Amino acid sequence: PALLFPVAPEEEELVTYEEGKQGVWASFHYSEEYKNGKASGAETNSSIEIDHQELDTTIEKSGNLSATAKATIIAKANGVRVVPLDLYRTLRVQAVKGGDGQPLAFIQEDKNDDADFGVILSKALSAGEKVVLTISYAGKDAVLNTGSGNYFPIARENWYPSGVDAAFGHYATYDLTFRIPKGMKMAATGKMVSEMNDGDHYVSVWKSDG
Repeated sequence: PALLFPVAPEEEELVTYEEGKQGVWASFHYSEEYKNGKASGAETNSSIEIDHQELDTTIEKSGNLSATAKATIIAKANGVRVVPLDLYRTLRVQAVKGGDGQPLAFIQEDKNDDADFGVILSKALSAGEKVVLTISYAGKDAVLNTGSGNYFPIARENWYPSGVDAAFGHYATYDLTFRIPKGMKMAATGKMVSEMNDGDHYVSVWKSDG
């Protein structure tokens, strides 16, 4: 099941999920675990895992963010045809391409509804099979101008496409390129590989391989 709220080591939950009224009522292990008297919490409920991300992101003085994410996806089950991803609700997907460069269909509801989106693959994946998705998106409100020339990502976990139920212990490696207004500086995770001015933008490249 898709985890609306983290309840590990339980695997199933009964929740209320609506505006102004949400929470976990109860959570349960699988019946076999009750029978054996031992709960492992080791089941993997996600259908996909993200192995690597290449993110090329531009942030303007208005706080508007536009980016291209190249994500390497690994199927965790047989028959994966839809890849569920998490992206901040005001960041709207413009296009998705597969590894062969062909456009892929995707679903993304209104920002005030269920704004998570899913990519529809051209064919189902088998467990362990990889696919590379290139996702172009843009929007405002994910980065906040806090004043005095400082900007802060409100969407700390989903300013880029990520797994909707990614668990601790499942990590990806990252190659990051940031383009921000010239004269400003970027603080980011990982090791800075290079920095330069390119026209009106300051461009920095970062690598996180751990």
